[in-house]
Amino acid sequence: QQQQQERRRNKEERDLVGRMRLLARFQSAADHEALVDGVLRARRLRSQIELYKQYRAMGIRTLEQARLYEIDKRTRLKDLKLRKHRESASYLFDNSNSMGGGASSGANGG
Repeated sequence: QQQQQERRRNKEERDLVGRMRLLARFQSAADHEALVDGVLRARRLRSQIELYKQYRAMGIRTLEQARLYEIDKRTRLKDLKLRKHRESASYLFDNSNSMGGGASSGANGG
C-alpha cells in the first residue's frame, strides 16, 4: 500500500517524503504518516492558491472562467506543438504536396 502511494506522488513529493524520513525515528509510524500527509497537502494547497492568484491577475474571477481558460490554453498549446512540428518537418509536408501534384498531372498528361 505504501508503494502505491509512492508511485502516485510526483518527483518533488517523493523527494520531500525522502527528506522527511529522517524524522520518522522520532515519531510513531502513524504520527509520521500524518505529518507527511499534512505537509504534502499544505504544499498542494499553496500551489493551488498560486494558480488562483495567477487567474486573478489575468482577470479571471470565477471557476467557470478558469475552466474555460484552461481548455483554451490546452488548445493553444496543442496548436503550437502541431505548428512547430510542421515547421520542423516541413520537408515532409512539402514533398508530399509536390509529389501528389506531379503524380496527378502526370496521369492526366499521359
